[in-house]
Amino acid sequence: MPSFFAERGGFGFPSVQKRKNLGRGKISTNMSEYRPDRALQESIEAERAELKVIARRVLTRLFQDALEVDELEKRLAFVDQVHFVTQAQMDAIAENNPQDAGADGLIQYEVSESGVRRIPVVLHAPSRAETLHTLVHEGTHLMTPEPALVINPMAEPGEETFSDHLGGLRLDRNRITKQLDPMSIDIDTPSRFLFWEAITDFLSEFGLVDEMSDEEQEEIETSGYFERYWIGYLVRKSPDPSGLIEAIQMSYVTGSEDPLRWCLQKQIGVQNDLFYDGLLRIIGRDRMDEKRVDDWMKVVDETFRSS
Repeated sequence: MPSFFAERGGFGFPSVQKRKNLGRGKISTNMSEYRPDRALQESIEAERAELKVIARRVLTRLFQDALEVDELEKRLAFVDQVHFVTQAQMDAIAENNPQDAGADGLIQYEVSESGVRRIPVVLHAPSRAETLHTLVHEGTHLMTPEPALVINPMAEPGEETFSDHLGGLRLDRNRITKQLDPMSIDIDTPSRFLFWEAITDFLSEFGLVDEMSDEEQEEIETSGYFERYWIGYLVRKSPDPSGLIEAIQMSYVTGSEDPLRWCLQKQIGVQNDLFYDGLLRIIGRDRMDEKRVDDWMKVVDETFRSS
């Protein structure tokens, strides 16, 4: 999963070798030699194809009510471009981009004069459940609006940027380094970044409920962002959980926090963002702060109880 300043890269089948008989008799030379490595690679590719089918199915269920059919299919197509990598390959990525160390998935960017292409990269872990969870997480990121080149006549060479989104959070990245542009970052950005990563993980796990066995769901309980359970608590305590999830989905596909903010205002009967801003402050505190969980639950309980 992508880190805060993340730059977000495959495999082919081994060639089929014909076996030649060097002994007596007329054994056909058209038989493909059985090779364990080839059989293993074919098994790996089959699993990856299956995982992509499942991911598309999950993402369709999650976002079919928030996007028109053509636009949904356009965004789902990016999932087919996923690059599955081994742990050694992921480690090599981290060597060039230390901020990605420890990541199980991330988004890479290819920038040209015509636009920006996002490429999801997913670690093919020994655990099928972990790999699928990471794939759906990265696929959820791809449900945001496509990145676009930002036209700024005043930008110096090397300072040109492109737009990017993490859920409802709009950010700009440098076209060359792919790093976040300092001008698009403010004091609240880290809090918002973690908040929307948690929402991404929540949506991923929520969408996978019908695709995983109980054992597989237990496997991913401690993976990813544990703050996703906070989002789950917020949804469960909401007076209209389905309405809140719809607002989250709309924020995602539009790349704007507004649908979620307006939904929370409506649900608690106010016309301000004090509740939303309070949640951001709590989630943005030091992750070693043990009171964060209790404070989150307290604010959610008191706010919805008084609405």
